[in-house]
Amino acid sequence: MFQAPLKSKEGSVNGPEVSSVIKQQFAVAIGVWEPPPFEPLAISPWLAAALLQKSIRRAEENFGLRAAATLLQISPDRLWRRCAGIAAEDVGLGNVDVIANVAASMSGRQFRSRLGGEWRVASFIVSQIANATKCRASDDLLMCAERHPSLADARREFAMMTTRELLSIVAGSASIPERGLARLGSLVNAILGWFWVDGMS
Repeated sequence: MFQAPLKSKEGSVNGPEVSSVIKQQFAVAIGVWEPPPFEPLAISPWLAAALLQKSIRRAEENFGLRAAATLLQISPDRLWRRCAGIAAEDVGLGNVDVIANVAASMSGRQFRSRLGGEWRVASFIVSQIANATKCRASDDLLMCAERHPSLADARREFAMMTTRELLSIVAGSASIPERGLARLGSLVNAILGWFWVDGMS
């Protein structure tokens, strides 16, 4: 089960510490994973990306793995972006551990190399996403928070707030869409802090 420290001694979100814990837990999760054969398809990267998402939505792991192999061969950056997007949109709250593992896999080529290389990590991630419980509730909330006209003022105000201020809204009594928007803002702050310190190696 994903367990990350959300606060430092000063009580604020500690992005680098959370990043370190997520990576450690991912290294344990991938454990003795033996990747399946690398079997790319003779299709375009656009078709492979579409096949990857549709296969994962239908829990068709084998098709998903072949689509992932195809993207890894001809458009690797697209593969990692697509996996992150699919995990956020289609798994969401259905399996937080999978979300954490996908986030860790995005830590760069050097990190993935230490865990056995691109295909070992990609095949593990795709297998996990395909077999995870799916939940689009967080994606629906994100769309509401990003687009609903009644939240236009909140979007402008929240963009200037610190992580601590945003989290106080999340824990408060605002409407669910406003709290979702504040949570999104706090996550953006944390991710930017993580990548600012950690970089994309």
